[in-house]
Amino acid sequence: MSLGNPGRGEVYISSFPSGAGKWQVSVNGGNSPAWRHDGKELFYIEGSNDTMTAAEISERKESPVIGKITLCFARIEFPPKLALRRLGRREPILDK
Repeated sequence: MSLGNPGRGEVYISSFPSGAGKWQVSVNGGNSPAWRHDGKELFYIEGSNDTMTAAEISERKESPVIGKITLCFARIEFPPKLALRRLGRREPILDK
C-alpha cells in the first residue's frame, strides 16, 4: 500500500489477509509498489529521486523484516508502464 501526506506518499506493507500491523518500507517517499513473484522483494518508485527501488523483505516470528534497500535504475518516462520479469531480474520491459 502507498500512503502518506498530500504531496509525499510512503510505501507500507501489512499482513494479508488480516491487514494487521503496518510497516513502513520507503524512507524518502514512495509510490507504485509491486511485489517480486516470490514475495521476497518489493519494488517501488522512490519519491526523492524518482528511481526504481527494491527492498528485500523477509519474515521473523510472523513479522516482516525490511532488509537491504537498493536503487535499481532511473525511472523511464517512456514506455509509460514498467513490468518486472518473473525471474526477478530488474529490467524494464514494454508492457503491451
